[in-house]
Amino acid sequence: TSSLSNAVRGVLWHWKAAWVVASWKPDVILYWDPQSALACYFCLRWMGCKARLFIHHHEYHAPEDFRRAGMRIARIGHYFERHWLFRRAVWISQTNIQRMRLFRQDVSGLTDDQTRVMPNYPPDSWIAHVQKPWIDRQTQPFRLVYVGSLSLADTFIGPLVDWLVAHPGADITLDIFTNNCEPVTLSYLRAVDSAVVRLHEAGIEYQQIPDVLANFDAGLVLYRCRTVNYQYNASNKLFEYLACGLDVWFPPAMLGVKPYARDLAWPRVIEVDFENLDALDLGVVRSRVGLPHVPWAETCESQLEILEDAMRHPS
Repeated sequence: TSSLSNAVRGVLWHWKAAWVVASWKPDVILYWDPQSALACYFCLRWMGCKARLFIHHHEYHAPEDFRRAGMRIARIGHYFERHWLFRRAVWISQTNIQRMRLFRQDVSGLTDDQTRVMPNYPPDSWIAHVQKPWIDRQTQPFRLVYVGSLSLADTFIGPLVDWLVAHPGADITLDIFTNNCEPVTLSYLRAVDSAVVRLHEAGIEYQQIPDVLANFDAGLVLYRCRTVNYQYNASNKLFEYLACGLDVWFPPAMLGVKPYARDLAWPRVIEVDFENLDALDLGVVRSRVGLPHVPWAETCESQLEILEDAMRHPS
C-alpha cells in the first residue's frame, strides 16, 4: 500500500541520514523532537558512533498525540527514545517549565542532571528594534499586529476581526502578516470589507520582522489551545513582540503565557477574552501613562551559550 511504502521510504531516509552523520565521527549529536530520533538511534546503536547525545523537544507531545494520523515516524522515534535514547542522553530539554513538568510525568527514570529548560527567545539583534514612540493612543488609532499562521478553527482571529469591524469607533486597526493560512480562513479575511483590518498575504521575511513590528502597539497571540501542547505553549511570538517593545494580548486558555503576564510595567502582557471583547477596558490598554519601562532582555544567545558550554565541557 502507499501508506506502507511511505513508511519504508521514511525509515530508509533516517538510515541514510544516520550513515552520513556517523561518517563525520562527531563528538556531539543534537536532534530536535521525536521526528528526528530514529536517525539518531540508527547512528548511535548500529553504526558505532560514540557521540554524546543532546535532545531538544521544541514541542510537547502528550502520549495520545503519537496516536494521531501523520505521526508514524514520530511514534517510532519516540519508542526508541523511551527504550534507549533517553537513557543515553546527557541533555534533554523542553521550551518551558510547564512542558518539562508534563514531560517528566510521562517519562519515568529521567534525572535532574539530564533535563533542562531552553526557551525559544529571539536573537539579541532584535532588542535594538524597540517600537517607535508610543504616542497618545487616546487620540490616535491603536495598532494591533499578528504575525504567523492562521486558522479560524485553531485561533481567535474570527471573533477579533468581527468585533473590530463592528466597532469602528474603537479606533483600533489590525494588520495580519501571514503566508500560511488555510483556505477557509483566507477567504474569510479576503472578504472583510473594512479599512481597520489589513491582510498582508506575503507575510514577512524573518529578518524583517523587527523593523515591521516596531510600527505597532500590541502583538497578538491567538491560539485556542485545543491540545495540551498549545495550552502550555509560551509562543515564540510572545518573546518576539516583547523584544520589539510591543504589549502582548493573549487568551486565557494559554496557560504557558500566564507566568509572563504583567501590567505594572511596559511592555505589558495582558490577558484578553477574545470572545468577549466588549469587556475589555480600552482606556487601560491604550495608555502607558505612569508605567515604568522594563525592557525584555532575554535572547537566544544567552540560552545557546549554556548549551554550547555543556557540549564543550562534559561534566
